[in-house]
Amino acid sequence: EDNLQISNAGTNGQYLQKSSNTGGLTWADVSAGLTLVAVQTSAFTAAAGNQYLCNTTGGAFNVTLPSGSAGDTIGIIDYNGTFDTNNLTLVQSGSEKIFRVDANGTIDTKNWSTSIKYIDATVGWLPAGD
Repeated sequence: EDNLQISNAGTNGQYLQKSSNTGGLTWADVSAGLTLVAVQTSAFTAAAGNQYLCNTTGGAFNVTLPSGSAGDTIGIIDYNGTFDTNNLTLVQSGSEKIFRVDANGTIDTKNWSTSIKYIDATVGWLPAGD
């Protein structure tokens, strides 16, 4: 039987997670959720931890995804229900996949909203639905 020993205590708002580098346990911060960002109406680069209201009423535009780290999350909401007529395109950062494909992703569904989470280099950004 293995006994797990923790040499230091975390702080309020942290949890233990398995370290991808050493396989041991490390303390990590618990996310308090996504920060709502003002309505976007033109191309921008997203940042992990933010939820974006995207209004394509005036025309289609691109959202460039950042380089991801496992667990990074970004929220996207069709602010005015126009992704079906004026698409929102998710643009790759380097060669990081979007929805398991090594290509940009087009969102063409009216009222589409979800969170996307960066999993790893194998699958890239995937809908997380939270």
